[in-house]
Amino acid sequence: MSNSFDFELVASDQVSEAIDRINEAVRDLEPKLDKTKEGLKLGGQETADGLSGFISRLENMSKSARDNVQFIGDMVPPLKMVG
Repeated sequence: MSNSFDFELVASDQVSEAIDRINEAVRDLEPKLDKTKEGLKLGGQETADGLSGFISRLENMSKSARDNVQFIGDMVPPLKMVG
């Protein structure tokens, strides 16, 4: 015994019209979706570049702070010399 399916599909012009309306609705949504996508754009190269610049500024500030720090022993005379 073999499995076979015999069927006939009958469609009227209403189906074609419905498909055309669906295609038109999808085409109308594309510009709105593109605008929304641009509005919600998070990430990508722009964000990576911005974070890279921010991180390099923080690194420069920390390096500058380390290079210019004055040790507590330099500010306060050694205790054995006091008194």
